[in-house]
Amino acid sequence: MQDRIVRAGRVAAVLVGVVGILSLLGAATLDGFPPGTRVAGPHQDAVLILLNEGAGSALRAHATGGGAGVLASSATGYGVHAMADAANRSAVFGISSGGLGVKGQSDANDGVVGTTASASKSGVWGHSVAGIGVTGSSANNNGVVGWTQSSERSGRASRELYHLK
Repeated sequence: MQDRIVRAGRVAAVLVGVVGILSLLGAATLDGFPPGTRVAGPHQDAVLILLNEGAGSALRAHATGGGAGVLASSATGYGVHAMADAANRSAVFGISSGGLGVKGQSDANDGVVGTTASASKSGVWGHSVAGIGVTGSSANNNGVVGWTQSSERSGRASRELYHLK
C-alpha cells in the first residue's frame, strides 16, 4: 500500500508538472482543459491518476449534447476496468430513470457474464419489485437455460443438449 501511495505521489507530481506546463502554454484554465487537449506518450503507468481523499467522486463527467459521459476503449485490454473493495459496493453501478441501468452487447460473445466463487451467491441475480426477476429471450433458441449437477436442485439439463460450454 505504501508503495502505491509513493508511486501515486510521484505520478501526481508529474501530473502537476504537466498541468503547469500546459497552463504556461495556455492549454489549461480554471475550468479545465479545452476540448481536444491530449497528454500522450509511451507511459508504463496510467496517464492520469486522480485521488480524492474526501467523500466525493475522483472523476465526474457529464455530457449534455447526447454523447457518452465517459468513453473508454483499449486495443488489447479492458475498455473499462473497475474495482471495489467494500463488501456492500459494486465495482460497476448503473442507474437510469428511463433506460437500462447496465447493458452489455457483443457481436461474437456473451453480452453479459457474471461469475462468483461463493457457494452462497449466484453468478447472475435479478430482482424486481413488481415484474419478473429475470427474463430471457431468443429469436431462434431457448430464452433461458439452466443446469446443475445436483439432482436435488432445479435447472437440471445437459450442457451438451444446449451446446453450452
